[in-house]
Amino acid sequence: MVKLVFPVVISLLLSLVYSVKLNKNHKLATIISIATVINIVCLLLGTVWWWVTETDGLGQVIQIIIYAICLGVILLINVTAVIVVKKRRM
Repeated sequence: MVKLVFPVVISLLLSLVYSVKLNKNHKLATIISIATVINIVCLLLGTVWWWVTETDGLGQVIQIIIYAICLGVILLINVTAVIVVKKRRM
């Protein structure tokens, strides 16, 4: 279970940290794009890691579906965080 959740947590934390740090000088689309790329890279590495270590084919497919859902949820969290931080700075 830890090896399934670890990439999701790392992806969320890294993308949120970079979203907040880049919020000062960049446009909204740039911030969301960079956060999305970070999110995709972390979850893709997690997918490769799970694919190599897991031998069950059904487990591999379910993991890909879980990571796809997490990608969307983390993207929504990032967009919300960026908008809230931008509104507070105005």
